[in-house]
Amino acid sequence: MKVRIAGITVAALVLILVVILIGIRISTRTIPPLQVKTVDGGSFMLVEKDRSPATLVSFWASSCKVCIKEIPEFIHLYDDLRPNKLRMIGIAMHYDRPDFTLAAIKHFEIPWPVALDLDGQLAATFGDVSLTPTTFLLDHEGHVVWQRTGAVDFESLRRIIGSMLTGDV
Repeated sequence: MKVRIAGITVAALVLILVVILIGIRISTRTIPPLQVKTVDGGSFMLVEKDRSPATLVSFWASSCKVCIKEIPEFIHLYDDLRPNKLRMIGIAMHYDRPDFTLAAIKHFEIPWPVALDLDGQLAATFGDVSLTPTTFLLDHEGHVVWQRTGAVDFESLRRIIGSMLTGDV
């Protein structure tokens, strides 16, 4: 009986260790400092160490109902936290028609830069993003500190970004 309990305990500890290691792997993923061309003809550096402690990256599509529903919330978040050095970029998925993306940018008056990921390379850089919305929060060194596929809990995201911007992380 004691051997069986010891075996179960060891198995449980191994499982916990695996979960911890997977979590560490996810939390230590780093995005390289790529320069991204934006739809307005400008460029956006994904990682700029001296520019901001927090960069929000949103993969979206104009055909994604959740993405469209979240745009006003993202605008509110961006407008509130941009003065505190929050950076943000929207990345339109490779399957999204560029004319539809541009129409959505104009319709919602999206204030942050938007890039078209026409060849899927940006999605690959972030770990083969295929579903929208998928949102990433990067620290000043490009480490992924938060990631969400699906609808965003804006209250939680605001707290996390606020901590990063004030240095309370």
